Amino acid sequence: MDKPDFINDDFSEFEDFLMGEEHGIIRRKKGEVLNGAGDVFDRYFYVLEGAVRSFYFHETGNVRTVLTYYGKGALFPLYCPSASVFEMATSFVADTDTVLLTLAPEVMDRCVNGSASFNRAMYRCYNRMLNQILGELSDRIYLSGMQVLSRFLLRTYEETPGEVLFCTQEDISSHIGVTRSNTARYLKKLREEGALETGRNRIIIKNIEKVREYSEIKDD
Repeated sequence: MDKPDFINDDFSEFEDFLMGEEHGIIRRKKGEVLNGAGDVFDRYFYVLEGAVRSFYFHETGNVRTVLTYYGKGALFPLYCPSASVFEMATSFVADTDTVLLTLAPEVMDRCVNGSASFNRAMYRCYNRMLNQILGELSDRIYLSGMQVLSRFLLRTYEETPGEVLFCTQEDISSHIGVTRSNTARYLKKLREEGALETGRNRIIIKNIEKVREYSEIKDD
């Protein structure tokens, strides 16, 4: 079965630890909503089976189709609860049939304060998320569209086992903030250079070093 590429930290080593705390178990079918836009985040989710993707609805009316993916072992949202504009505009939807463990914020507080190793893992996860946000922001300000696309492919490739990236051109376009026509043009260029092949809802990396080269080329 096709699956998305997951952009998350893996907390699988803490699964038994989390299961030992007060928790709930929920099941969602593909396409069902966990938290909708406008809903306050009142619990954390840990993915036991399946996958979840998040969507961001900007006040301008634009939809960032894929904010991030969460696969097995993911713990989210890291910004729960905050009652912020960002929170109220974010929606989590089951990308496949999914089983999740749920934890109340006060339970998560006990977990963080009660385990030094879990505390460190959360700290690393927050650092990584902040680095990704700052890196993506600087990319959008200073880099060309081809560089932004190539760096997205590089990051996803390095974080995902295998050479096949399961995502659509629309997913990529909305994630990196580049128009669909330009995304298609850049992918066509990389395909002609032998860097990758494209298929239905997937990209196959054939030459990651060629992708790396284009991540440094400034001209569109």
